[in-house]
Amino acid sequence: MAGAAGNPTVVLDDVLDELFVLRAGGVAELLRLHLHLLGRGLGVAAGEPLYAIAGDARTNTVVVGPRSSLARTRVTARGRLHCDVARAEAKLRHRSPAVPACVERTASGFRLTLGEPAYGVARGQAAVLYDDEGVVVGSGVVTSSAAD
Repeated sequence: MAGAAGNPTVVLDDVLDELFVLRAGGVAELLRLHLHLLGRGLGVAAGEPLYAIAGDARTNTVVVGPRSSLARTRVTARGRLHCDVARAEAKLRHRSPAVPACVERTASGFRLTLGEPAYGVARGQAAVLYDDEGVVVGSGVVTSSAAD
């Protein structure tokens, strides 16, 4: 999409539960545009920092929202439980603290219901489960995550 003098234009398409859908020529173009606009002191006035929540290369759409939009309370992982366990401490990001979780065994791994939100959990990250003594009781690769 081009604006005046051939400059790319960002269009705010929808506002759904504090999520903003921004369209541009593509994700990389949007990032260049974002940096260009920031250099000129322009941008989306949201009142708080915005984070990338999702992207769709087919529609050249990037979804951004507040930090609270990154919160996840349900996680599914492909992997292995090394013993039967109903509750564990789940470590989902390298530098984030472990969070308490209810554990359910699945055919290909396990499903977690987190006792408190974890932020920025994404497919492909490791999920490591610890018992109350710090012993690894399961591990896997995150295949999906969701909020309540």
